[in-house]
Amino acid sequence: MQRPLRSVLFVMTAVLAAACATGSPRAADEPALKASGDDALLPGDMVRLQIWREPDLSGEFPIGYDGVVVLPKLGPVAATGVPPEELERRIVEMYQRYLRNPSIDVVFLRRVNVQGAVMKPGLYPLDPTMTVGDALALAGGPTPNGKPSEVQLLRGGQRVTIDFDQTTRIGDLPIRSGDQLFVPERSWFVRNQGLVSTFLGTATTILITVFTYLVSKDKS
Repeated sequence: MQRPLRSVLFVMTAVLAAACATGSPRAADEPALKASGDDALLPGDMVRLQIWREPDLSGEFPIGYDGVVVLPKLGPVAATGVPPEELERRIVEMYQRYLRNPSIDVVFLRRVNVQGAVMKPGLYPLDPTMTVGDALALAGGPTPNGKPSEVQLLRGGQRVTIDFDQTTRIGDLPIRSGDQLFVPERSWFVRNQGLVSTFLGTATTILITVFTYLVSKDKS
């Protein structure tokens, strides 16, 4: 009796283990990177200007593929290759030549790739005052299989080692242009709890039936 029963148990265990292990690969399995301070703007990012009492000079202006942003009254301004703080200072100084005591607010919108288990994955310009949850909302929010509680910051396919959640402001992250916010999927086991429960119930019934049969056969 022992050998057939042991074989049945081995087969059932192997099938269940394979089912639980099935799932999509996660980008977080890549080696992790440490955050660094290289935060220069890149083509595709945007410069948002808000100049008090100057609506014609205010707005959002994209940085072209040549690394230049065209700003009202100033014309082409080189926007890449310098720290954002330095670029902001230059823009304010240039407008001060034309405006008297201007109140100027300069905000840089970084182009970030929101990917993974979201409804509308793609590139989105993110305001530093937005939260990670706001960024996911731009991408249509997580899918039913998404796990936004474990959203990851990726750079070049590798995870940046930093603790954050959906309430973290984009400006508080070491985020660079071209980085990726990745929402992983829940495991196959969690996504298919109903199927797994049915499988376990069926497997248990089969085991009991086989065990009862083998015991009765052994006695006979």
